Amino acid sequence: MVASSTDRTQAVIGAYPSGVSHLTSPVPLTVGFDLDMTLVDSRAGIVATIQAVMGELGVTVTDQQVWQGIGTPLEQMFAPFLPADLVPAAVDRYRELYPTTGVPGVTLLPGAVEAFAAVRRLHGRVAVVSTKVEAAVRLVLDEVGLTADVVSGGLFAGDKALAL
Repeated sequence: MVASSTDRTQAVIGAYPSGVSHLTSPVPLTVGFDLDMTLVDSRAGIVATIQAVMGELGVTVTDQQVWQGIGTPLEQMFAPFLPADLVPAAVDRYRELYPTTGVPGVTLLPGAVEAFAAVRRLHGRVAVVSTKVEAAVRLVLDEVGLTADVVSGGLFAGDKALAL
């Protein structure tokens, strides 16, 4: 005879001693989301800001050239186009311009609001991680009307998992 899924579930639940309530203690559910291309499409704003910085330096880059670097740290985005000694100043200038040049070009992706709402219906916390610095992440979230409980910026690749 094959046990039904209800029987199997009851068997698993019954396998735990009655005094293990600490296993289900109120550790808050936290669901993490990457910002760019998960919650928002920030490509237009990133392209506009990179092109503005590069234009100030007399360098022209195409949208496609910029798209290839999206998601990587700014230093890596600028490195193929500038001498190494100009990269730190370009990164600083990008961060100066992004609030007014890049943020207005950000759009909310479908499902982002619903995903946040689903977490909150479960009394969970929403965490957002990004390669962007934290201040820029907060500006983007404000621009699209999202509120996160935890914001961690300046993280790339596997470092994002550390924040979660």
